[in-house]
Amino acid sequence: MNKQQARALRPKTLVILMPILGISLVLAMQLMLSNALASGAHQLVDLKNQSEQLNTDVQILSEEVDSLSSQQNLAEAAQQLGMVSNANPVFLNLESDRVYGQPKPAISEENLRVSGNLISNTAMTTVTDLATLVQNPTVGVATVEISGGEVILSSAMIPASPTR
Repeated sequence: MNKQQARALRPKTLVILMPILGISLVLAMQLMLSNALASGAHQLVDLKNQSEQLNTDVQILSEEVDSLSSQQNLAEAAQQLGMVSNANPVFLNLESDRVYGQPKPAISEENLRVSGNLISNTAMTTVTDLATLVQNPTVGVATVEISGGEVILSSAMIPASPTR
């Protein structure tokens, strides 16, 4: 082969090599883009699963809070702390400085007490642990913000029920 034939072949090789190189480059870019989209889809599925789990946790914690704040649980916790319910309430009228009713001391004997858990609460799943409250009175206390007429707990950013 002489130099003239080599020069004649070189442009043909360049013309064939450039489209092949371009197609290879486009395929490589498409492969990288496809991998990036698949990775993003997997992250999206993981985040949706995590969101569902967090929603379930919020619902469970909300039910525990409702159970702990029930009247029966609060009455039981007060009784364990030594408080006694008074069956003889007295009412004060501040405008007329008048007392309605006869004040009598509360009775601490169990059999003479009028109030108590007369109806069992099957929805009550948790009971107040007084030992942790006595040791640390700020356990479980969340700050409350009121914005636009809606009460929001800052600890979990959960809006409170409008019916309470």
